[in-house]
Amino acid sequence: MGIKRKIEENIDEPEKKNKLDQIFPIEIFIKNLKDPESSFLALSEFNEHVRHLSSQEEIDQLMENFLQYLKSNLNDVLALITEEKRKSSENITLYRFLTTLLEYFSRKNDLILSETIIKKFVSISNSIYTIYFMLSSHSTASHLKITLRFLISMIQQNEFSARLIFSLIDFKRLCWKPLFKRRDIRDSEDVRYWVIKFFLSPLIYQHIDTIRNLIKEPNIFHEIFNGLVNDSRHTIEFILGEIRTNIIMVPGVTKTDKIHLFDDRNLKSLIRLYNWTGQQKQKDIIKTKKKNKFDESLDFDEMEVKESSDRNEVRRINHTFMMIILNSKNYGINFFDTNFGTSTKIIEIGTKHYLFLEQESN
Repeated sequence: MGIKRKIEENIDEPEKKNKLDQIFPIEIFIKNLKDPESSFLALSEFNEHVRHLSSQEEIDQLMENFLQYLKSNLNDVLALITEEKRKSSENITLYRFLTTLLEYFSRKNDLILSETIIKKFVSISNSIYTIYFMLSSHSTASHLKITLRFLISMIQQNEFSARLIFSLIDFKRLCWKPLFKRRDIRDSEDVRYWVIKFFLSPLIYQHIDTIRNLIKEPNIFHEIFNGLVNDSRHTIEFILGEIRTNIIMVPGVTKTDKIHLFDDRNLKSLIRLYNWTGQQKQKDIIKTKKKNKFDESLDFDEMEVKESSDRNEVRRINHTFMMIILNSKNYGINFFDTNFGTSTKIIEIGTKHYLFLEQESN
């Protein structure tokens, strides 16, 4: 029999007005944390209190008080990670709490405590499998984002943690692909945004082996690039900015590496971005594909875009990106090699777009 305990955490409820004069009872919280029957209810209350805090300074003060009471001894927290039989709601509660801790450690550059949590997490044999389960299609958008944010919080600690976590992840698992199609036009940072942010997060360290290992996941990059034309301007700026800064412009990343990344499919997706018309709902994308019977024509004359500030900005961002890929001697892929499957036709079409927009800007 598992431990019977109560947990009350409704993530989807609208935020209630925070009582700023109410001080969180750290001493009672730690006492309840030690009790297996009340530990997750205590975590839930803590998470809700953090959610209602209005500033980063208040969160940092709360975390500082919490660690002072514990005397930086995380054994009670580690015991929660070690416990193997948890409900999905309890996993989410734990992930939220650990994310708050790890983000605090990252801001304070406390590598010792963050390493303690991460090492304990990866030492549990089913930790990653639980992550896969939490990322499956049955999960709500809010649960998916919490799980992805937890993964990112571990990666953001340092390069060692990033490489450790990514070495455990199997991107061939079926749970990943559907996440790239979880869109919400009401949310600028929807599930698709967070899964892409997670996938690109270790690039910040610009480690060559890490970059090359990610490039070896072509199916993931196909999902990223293929969806760009239906993404928000915010997501497009983020994706192209990360790839430009942390892959294309990184010394040591060779033309061969880049030609593996920018294959025919990904270059076609970038060319279609010139025809961006705004963020789309996933169900509308499916309807459009059925109507057009997956027509993938890249006829430049047919790609007309009505003018708007967002569209012009997306076109400018994409044009700058394409200019580097197609025109830069040091950072581009402006050569042809049949071994890598990038055809001259795609390069020519991309160059045609590039030259056309260069003429427009002059």
